[in-house]
Amino acid sequence: MGRLFLALIAFALVAVVVKMVFIGLIIGALIFRPKEMLGLLLLGGLFTLISKHPYIGIPILIGIIALGVMAKKAETAE
Repeated sequence: MGRLFLALIAFALVAVVVKMVFIGLIIGALIFRPKEMLGLLLLGGLFTLISKHPYIGIPILIGIIALGVMAKKAETAE
């Protein structure tokens, strides 16, 4: 019984360390590459929104794509 308890504690500690490393990587990315990291976080949030509420998420995705196309055309026109 003691080994099972120690194994559960070890597993919990490994899970906590993995979470801490992941959060550290996100914070580091936000410090050194904020635009790219915010874009990835927003993209992940958009995918979650589409999976939970597709009638809301898909029009938002279409709007973001349209804005990106218009911004790219304005960038190349200059």
